Amino acid sequence: MSRIVPPRQRASALLLALLLTSLGSGTVATASPAAAPLSLEQALRLAETRSQALQAQDAAALAARHQSHAAERLPDPMLQLSLANVPVDGPSRFSLDEDPMTMRSVGLAQTFTRKAKRQARSQRFKRQAEEAETGRGVRLATMRQQTAQAWFAYYYQQRLHELLLRQRRLAAELVEAQRSAYGSGQASLSEVLEAQTLEAEIGTRLYDASAAVDAAKARLARWVGTLETDRLAIPPALDQTRITAHLSDHKPDALPSLARISAQRRSALADADVARAEARADLTWSLMYTQRSEPFSDLASIGVSFPLQWNKKNRQQRQVAAKLAEADRLAAEHEEHLREHLMEVDVLLAQWRSNLKQLRDYEEKLIPLAAQRSASTLSAYRGNNTSLASVLKARLDELATATEKLNLEARTAELWSELEFLVPDNASLPTDNRAMAPGRE
Repeated sequence: MSRIVPPRQRASALLLALLLTSLGSGTVATASPAAAPLSLEQALRLAETRSQALQAQDAAALAARHQSHAAERLPDPMLQLSLANVPVDGPSRFSLDEDPMTMRSVGLAQTFTRKAKRQARSQRFKRQAEEAETGRGVRLATMRQQTAQAWFAYYYQQRLHELLLRQRRLAAELVEAQRSAYGSGQASLSEVLEAQTLEAEIGTRLYDASAAVDAAKARLARWVGTLETDRLAIPPALDQTRITAHLSDHKPDALPSLARISAQRRSALADADVARAEARADLTWSLMYTQRSEPFSDLASIGVSFPLQWNKKNRQQRQVAAKLAEADRLAAEHEEHLREHLMEVDVLLAQWRSNLKQLRDYEEKLIPLAAQRSASTLSAYRGNNTSLASVLKARLDELATATEKLNLEARTAELWSELEFLVPDNASLPTDNRAMAPGRE
């Protein structure tokens, strides 16, 4: 028997083992088997439960509603106590009953705020509560987008890290194969150095990939808290999203940022109503009882007071005009933001659809062609028509194609997150984790 055959058989066995191993799942599963994988829906629920920003907006809305109820009531009455004309020198100094001019008074005053004014103030606080609630919608949409993007980043960084590990194993085998071929005169020194360079480059990329996994984990933990498992559930399908048509087909104020501007404009209009109501002065009535020394009689007094609005044109009316101008500003800003959002969403949709087409090309053409090329090279190697190095190179090319496709899928998931959670709707949370994203193995 030739001395060359046994090493080749051993190499073939090693190669087949490597190929079978590398064709396995790329998902990293380093956590305890007992720990359930974290799904995207669970991550979103955890983030919403833990969010202090949402609680802050809820508290702001509650505070405004409490103020709205208080504003509907009349101001508290005022108790008035006074001591007048007390002598400070002479034989009766500091006496309260010797000088006939000394008077002790007790009174009650009440400002009667007009009902229309109280209703206007109450309505203003209600609008502020609505503004806080729309602010919560903005926070919720942003939180869900960022949580979903962090979840996808961790998922795909794990898979990319596993692909690089598989590439490094193959690159190490390629180095050994090239060295063996160089020793037998079937490869040049440059080919050996090229293989070593490739192995070193993959090793360097692994450092970045490991750091990216850790960073993605930290980013996800920022939203969901300490992770009990490093395993993530199967992601939802990336080829379906609620925002699939032109954004103008949806209600504009469904977008949290636009809804907040609309709420701010309603608040400005409510401020204008308050300013109009404030232009009419309130009356304050008072009743006072005054006690005097003998032989003088006690006295009773009644009075009314009100502000003198002698310059309404330059004060009250200008305040109303200022509030109306603010409302006009917010209306114009709403329209400008709507146009900006329409453009941004159209860009996102265009890129998302383009990525889906590219993913289909990877799934239907590029990945199968790379696999066929790898299988063809392996078949040629078995027929003693090519070298082991060629087989390993073909497999590395196949893994490189899979890596490109995975990177594209990660970018598509980021776009999907922005679109899917553009509007904070509880019904939008993905519940079917069995759905496979385009091109998922």
